[in-house]
Amino acid sequence: MHYFASREDIEKLQQAIECLREEVKEMATGLAALQTEQAALTASIAQNSTVVGSVVTLLNGLSTQLANVEAQLTAAGSEDPAVLAATQSITNLRTTLDKNTQALSAAVVADTPAATQPVGPPSAPVVQPA
Repeated sequence: MHYFASREDIEKLQQAIECLREEVKEMATGLAALQTEQAALTASIAQNSTVVGSVVTLLNGLSTQLANVEAQLTAAGSEDPAVLAATQSITNLRTTLDKNTQALSAAVVADTPAATQPVGPPSAPVVQPA
């Protein structure tokens, strides 16, 4: 059995093919936009991680400075209540700072996604012009 397509059937098929081509183009454009957004987000996250790392380094340095002052006050061996209170206050500040720094570091590690590769376009059949 042979089927002969009418001119009308052929035109409908050509229109359908053209619609599919347009949809594929739109999908490719959308995919490219998503990949661009993913790259921008990845760069933003990397920059954020660098900033957070710098903050952690700064906080650790501050903690070291507080520990040095605390050690100097303790080494002075003063019995002056004001010096003892200041020493205890510095100890409390350093302890709080260290806890917060550890919490910040842990949060960054917990919320940092593993590196991923960008998703490429799906394999699509190539439509040849009619």
